Amino acid sequence: MSPRHAITILFCLMLAATTASASDPSYAGVFKLEEIVVEDSRPEIESSSRLRVISEEELNQRGVRTLDEALELLPGISVRVGNGGSPRLDIRGYRSRHVTLLLDGVPLNSTYDGQLDPRLIPVEIIKKIKVSYGTSSSVYGSGALGGVANIITRRGEDEKSRLFLQTETGTRIQQYGLMRATGHEGDFDYFLSLSNELRSGYEMSDDFKPTITEDGGRRENSDLRRTSLLFKVGLTPSERWTYGVTLGQSKVEFGLPHSTINNKIDPLFANRARFERVDLSLTDLAQITAAYDAPGPWEFKLWHYYNHGEEETNGYDDATYSSMSDFTVKNTFHQISKTNITGQNLQAICSTSNHSSLILSLKSERSDWDAYGRIRDIDVKDGNYGIRAFNNSHYLKNRAVAVEYYHSANNRVEITVGGSLNWQKRADRDDQQGNEFNLGVSKEFGSKTTAHIAAARKIRFPAIQQLYDVSSGDPNLDLEEAINYEAGLTHNFNEKTSGGLTFFHSTVENYIEKLDPNPLYQNIQEYRFKGIELSAKHQCKKPLLLKTALTLMDSEEVDSTVGRDELQYRPKTKFSFSGTYNAKNGLEAYLEFLHIDGQNFYSKKAPFVKASLNEINLTNIRLSKPIRKDSLHIYLGVNNLFDRNYETSYGVPAPGRFCYLGMQAKL
Repeated sequence: MSPRHAITILFCLMLAATTASASDPSYAGVFKLEEIVVEDSRPEIESSSRLRVISEEELNQRGVRTLDEALELLPGISVRVGNGGSPRLDIRGYRSRHVTLLLDGVPLNSTYDGQLDPRLIPVEIIKKIKVSYGTSSSVYGSGALGGVANIITRRGEDEKSRLFLQTETGTRIQQYGLMRATGHEGDFDYFLSLSNELRSGYEMSDDFKPTITEDGGRRENSDLRRTSLLFKVGLTPSERWTYGVTLGQSKVEFGLPHSTINNKIDPLFANRARFERVDLSLTDLAQITAAYDAPGPWEFKLWHYYNHGEEETNGYDDATYSSMSDFTVKNTFHQISKTNITGQNLQAICSTSNHSSLILSLKSERSDWDAYGRIRDIDVKDGNYGIRAFNNSHYLKNRAVAVEYYHSANNRVEITVGGSLNWQKRADRDDQQGNEFNLGVSKEFGSKTTAHIAAARKIRFPAIQQLYDVSSGDPNLDLEEAINYEAGLTHNFNEKTSGGLTFFHSTVENYIEKLDPNPLYQNIQEYRFKGIELSAKHQCKKPLLLKTALTLMDSEEVDSTVGRDELQYRPKTKFSFSGTYNAKNGLEAYLEFLHIDGQNFYSKKAPFVKASLNEINLTNIRLSKPIRKDSLHIYLGVNNLFDRNYETSYGVPAPGRFCYLGMQAKL
């Protein structure tokens, strides 16, 4: 089906919905400017599938700094740090490139590899995070095989202007500062956030045993310097029109800690240590939104967004990070890459009554990627390599048409059905096309129990890296296709105790991955993920709140012919626990515990040998107390309280104990 035909069908659906609603003057205005789909009245169910929300209050209690820290306790989510040094967010076995990250409904995933470094999203701009899983709405667009994390940023909601200041210092010269200003007057509101973070490097656990490439203490090449700016303006000139403008910039410089295990010492499992730094990562974003609540049942919203990124990356000879002149070291490099993403998204919502609504969506996006520099990879002789220059430029165009219908029968049964058509255009191949659908049903049993079942077909087009990387790209890759199922229930045992249970099952064909010893990305015939998630919350007494969650998951390559049936770095078990205590004198104490086990990995070459990482047991604590009512707070905390030595990828140890002290002031 061509885009023109799809648009024609979409227009007919809009006309039909308008005609159907003409006899019913009542309609429900549930459209929110910062949301991409209709909000459900229940905070844990969206489109009859699991939705989990992290509030601003919870982020403040935990004292987290970045997006990966904010999400690591949620069921089904795994934070993994590989040899590249950047944390990755995996959901229910899917990698971070299969997770769509949105900022107020606008996609943030990288043009190059489809991923995003979650450290680049500072928590201080976040009002809440909404995480939906693999059966999420088709309105979000292609690529969300694992799920969607929608970051809703703060707005100026107070009637008067407020200024918020924060400063923090921690071990190993780690410093953090924040200035935030908000205001709301009449039809106008604004939000401004400026933060700076400086880290000379993180401290490793005292239990770490020195190796040839890492002697312990401060982790080599783990420094970070980040400055972030976000400015939002909102205008509501009438009851029907709302406008918003968002401008942001992030400037980061950081090291990518190398593997602590030399491949000459452990040729079976270890990769060659790479000595790389990102000496500049600059991101600019601009978003314009307009929402119109038309007379009658229709509401409309338009996004226009532009994201620009520029990054300078260097790969050095050794751990001195000073030269690229050694002829015997392959793949040292200097690269400057630039990305530009321009897109539009038009949505129309028809709420024919309090019990039904129709969402129609048109999306268009163009992504450009340019990279130039030099790399030492020309085989000369006798183990020596020469340098060559490179200059690459590629683009992708993506378009989508989506429809979703929601209906609630007697406020007891809710049905959601949706679908989308998606196209990708690039210069070296005919247009690729794929379709998605989502179907979900939820039912309330009495006033305490809600059950749901959902299914979705998801697709993902190959990213530029997978298609065109000079050493690993394959331009003939096919799109990935997944079928995701989930079923579950939530139950309120009483006013103080509630719990939830979710079963999930996913099958993905043509999964794109690079597996040793093949240096190229390839389509794997079929992967399968299945598991169970449990969560519970209990308010013991008014001052004490307890939360816990458990995820059990199996992953496999179906009919594997190479002896790697179980997939790498997919935890079999994840358990989290947190407790918050609020004393009468204002003291707030927070404790969290995280247990992860069952992370297997394989040797680099056949016959493949399976090994496992040690289990992870982490404990974090934080204390906070107001000094002057709500205007001045002091806090202190310790991450990795017991200084555990652990890894989420082989040869990449995580930080040891980290202590910090800070102060917050509201003016």
